[in-house]
Amino acid sequence: MHKAVDRWRRQISYLRISVTKRCNLKCAYCMPGDGGPIYPKGDILSIRQILRLAEAFAPMGIRKVRLTGGEPLMRKGIVALVDGLRAVGGIEEVAMTTNGVLLGRMMPALQAAGLSRVNVSLDTLRPERMRALAGHDFTEPVLNTIRAIAEKGEWPVKVNVVAIRGINDDEILDFARLAAELPVEVRFIEMMPTAHNRLWNGKTCLPSAEIERTIRERYELLPGPRGLSGGPAVVYGIAGGAGRVGFVSPLTKHFCGECNRMRLTAEGKLRACLFSDGEIDLKAGLDAGHEDDWFRQKFAEALGAKPERHALTPRSSAPCSRPMAAIGG
Repeated sequence: MHKAVDRWRRQISYLRISVTKRCNLKCAYCMPGDGGPIYPKGDILSIRQILRLAEAFAPMGIRKVRLTGGEPLMRKGIVALVDGLRAVGGIEEVAMTTNGVLLGRMMPALQAAGLSRVNVSLDTLRPERMRALAGHDFTEPVLNTIRAIAEKGEWPVKVNVVAIRGINDDEILDFARLAAELPVEVRFIEMMPTAHNRLWNGKTCLPSAEIERTIRERYELLPGPRGLSGGPAVVYGIAGGAGRVGFVSPLTKHFCGECNRMRLTAEGKLRACLFSDGEIDLKAGLDAGHEDDWFRQKFAEALGAKPERHALTPRSSAPCSRPMAAIGG
């Protein structure tokens, strides 16, 4: 096995795979205003092609895979993909980030396939606000699913909250209460300026430090580990509570020095940084029938181009041409 280490001496062990650009929600910071085009099936990687790339990259040190979208549970064959990834030698963890709308009914099959953990994106606890933000209201079923997972205890569950000034900043304590009541990790994430983000105007960034101060006014926070599985969140326990809160601060306190990930888009483009338009087309190589060594060489090329850090600030304009739904977060 070869370790994938970039020129900044960061060891890359984590591959985020976007399996679709489609979504059943239209969150204003993620999807284009019209919900985005419907992409022909041939424009994205097949399940077999995704597994082929995972098999090629695992010997380079990839140990964790996270499936994202769009909404990954809309992808036909997603359960088979989880099962196939768990069978790849060297891959120790297969996780997923989902909006939770379809998770309740698919949970048994995903657990049987070996999904390791799940992050559920939920930016508001208020039905009318979810309808305004995402085009539909699924707060109750998503919350019920989160509670069911937490109470069953078979999956670690995180709740991802994109914090937006003037939109959901009045719900910070409501989410903290959720973490106090349930054995979950609620993570507040600073909103990022990706393409087609209809909420970004340079003033809507809500810094993690401000969120933390708000929570500390109500709850005693206890020092905790810095993210599970090497994640970027700064995590605290809640005194007397069942769960934890975490803060992901890509704008005000970047964690690029600890970045351990690469990204694969739904159409087979390998990206070394979320906020860089540098991409290497792997689908063309798959279609041409190249051997594993070709893909490992392309992985090494992407690794060599991985920047030391991004250049984002809380007032940045969109630094990349893709919307969040087409990158996978």
